Amino acid sequence: MNKKEKFNHAIVLGGGGSLAISWELGYLYALSNEGMDIRNVDLVIGTSGGAQAGTGLTSMNSWEEIYDQQIAPKSNEIPPIQDMNPVFERYQEIENSANTPQEWVKNYGAYALEECYFDEHEHINRLQKRIKVNDWPKNLMITAVNTQQAERVAFTVKSNVDLYKAMAASGSLPGVWPATTINDEKYCDGGCHSMENADLAQGAKKVLIFATNLPVNTPYKLEDAITELENKGSEVKLITPSKEVFAKLKELGGNTVDPSIRPEIFEVAKIQGYNDAKKLKQFWN
Repeated sequence: MNKKEKFNHAIVLGGGGSLAISWELGYLYALSNEGMDIRNVDLVIGTSGGAQAGTGLTSMNSWEEIYDQQIAPKSNEIPPIQDMNPVFERYQEIENSANTPQEWVKNYGAYALEECYFDEHEHINRLQKRIKVNDWPKNLMITAVNTQQAERVAFTVKSNVDLYKAMAASGSLPGVWPATTINDEKYCDGGCHSMENADLAQGAKKVLIFATNLPVNTPYKLEDAITELENKGSEVKLITPSKEVFAKLKELGGNTVDPSIRPEIFEVAKIQGYNDAKKLKQFWN
């Protein structure tokens, strides 16, 4: 969708690994059950884990199928990394050494191109085994970062890019997964630009943003994107995980990229979604 075009509703699904996937889908499941038409929304923008959640949301799959594919435990699927602290320390170094946002993005890209324990095809294969979608949903946008150009890209059905490669690129978190090759270019996580990329919802009358609020800084800030959207006439509602969601994450070990946290986070997220549904329906309609 041309972001200059006026349309009614956009949902922004931010990054945050398995935490983002399970929290966003659990919350959205509750909203759907409460009568909000969120699956036919005009535009869904997904970044990293949010790209996977967004693919499920915009697919033709039932909620039962979405749960089985993206939430239910999968045999032999281990976390891609056990300890995220060294990765976060590297991110801090990248932030401290950058003089401009673009230099920050460029340095993330350089990190993404370093040797990785995994082959990029393993990342793509995991997604293919988990998520069953035949066609690129027409209302789905997936963000990533071109490592060579140090620029954000937004893939849609018109991009003629394989959906699984787009999801892999959007979730190719430097230090965790290798960069993903698309048309001979290397792409890394969309969160290397912004965890949400909410500015891409420009033109929507109502924008519902899901942000995991993880302690990771990014070159382009959510608060600036929200200001930009509001200045251009959008009504914006920001949703972040409840204290109960974060308590459950801590109880489960705190590793946001661990797939095993998904079922329990999903259940707590449902409660948050049901609690918020009434006020969100007033905003949305």
